[in-house]
Amino acid sequence: MIPTILAQNKIKQYEYWLDGDFTGRQIVAVTPSVNFELDSISVNNIIKPGLHRLNIRFVDTNNKFSAVLTQFIEGFTASPKITSCEYWFDNTYANKTVVSLTPSSAIILQNIDISAVSNGMHSFNIRFLDRAAKWSAVQATKLYKSSGDNVLKNSVTGYRYWFDKNFGSYVYKNLSTWPIVLSSTETLDLSTFPKGNNHVFNIQFKDALGLWSAVQSTNIYNLGVGNALNNGITAYRYWIDSDFVNCIYKTVNPSLTFVSVDESVDLSTFPNGNNRKLHVQFKDALGMWSSVISDTVNVVVNAGINNAILDADKIQVYPNPSKGELTISTNRTFYDASLFITNTLGKTVFSHRFDALNGAYIDLTSLPDGIYFLRVVENNENIKFTTQKIILQK
Repeated sequence: MIPTILAQNKIKQYEYWLDGDFTGRQIVAVTPSVNFELDSISVNNIIKPGLHRLNIRFVDTNNKFSAVLTQFIEGFTASPKITSCEYWFDNTYANKTVVSLTPSSAIILQNIDISAVSNGMHSFNIRFLDRAAKWSAVQATKLYKSSGDNVLKNSVTGYRYWFDKNFGSYVYKNLSTWPIVLSSTETLDLSTFPKGNNHVFNIQFKDALGLWSAVQSTNIYNLGVGNALNNGITAYRYWIDSDFVNCIYKTVNPSLTFVSVDESVDLSTFPNGNNRKLHVQFKDALGMWSSVISDTVNVVVNAGINNAILDADKIQVYPNPSKGELTISTNRTFYDASLFITNTLGKTVFSHRFDALNGAYIDLTSLPDGIYFLRVVENNENIKFTTQKIILQK
């Protein structure tokens, strides 16, 4: 058997044509090569002014044709120049002004007549025509026509404001004196706005020429009645993952300025080893909810641990509340154990490792008053025991 081995395929020529005129195509031979880069194509003898469709395909050394590639190109007359222009104000194209120009590649347009334009802000629109009878895109810019008053001595004569998108219900304030810089204090009535919702406050100023400034906007939050400085937490709720419908709601009575959530959350129904999100939210005396606080919970169910032993392992801390000197007692010895004290933000403020822990004395007098949590970890078993809440009151 004699195997057949094909040599590396190469491009040996290409052909191109315009606007579907395949019979008038141009054929160009090139030095055969694996990679061929086409820098330019001469179409000066076949192209006319205007938009055209350029088609091109390639032939390899096996006389196989590539797919046809298509690109749009535009033909120009030699040395295109501007011959005229037309301009108009605002949307009045029917009243446009046409200006004939000496053909040129660049022009400076002067002495535009604005006598028929009213005082104030307008849009000026202009476009240009070249020798190929092609129009440029319309260019637009803002134009302000003054009444002749001295704008440098302008001043504020009034202002208006409204909420959200209710411009039709704006409140207008006329000023008896006309300051250049306005500093005003006003009490706004928010009694009709829903409590706790975000709203947008919009304000605009009017000058002595009768022109309005740009709208300035800012977000406001309606607290409703009540003293926010003396506010407190009246309730909280928590839920797992996205199961907000089944959230657990807890009231706080009397209200507190600081609440530490100490709840036993049943995670037994969740698959072993999956990370879950625990979400907590607090409600204040004004009836408004805080932002949601979230944390990741790792659900671990280990059948190899004797639940009876875990239940028997008790850690006691006394006195509690305390001034900072605490005694810890246990009903058994914990080997290779670590003791951690954390604050309500989860930051560890005290830690100590024991080769064997069956009771200890710890001094927390250097810590500020507040609520803390004590946790013991038996490292060789990686078992975390029930967290104890500690209250420091000096």
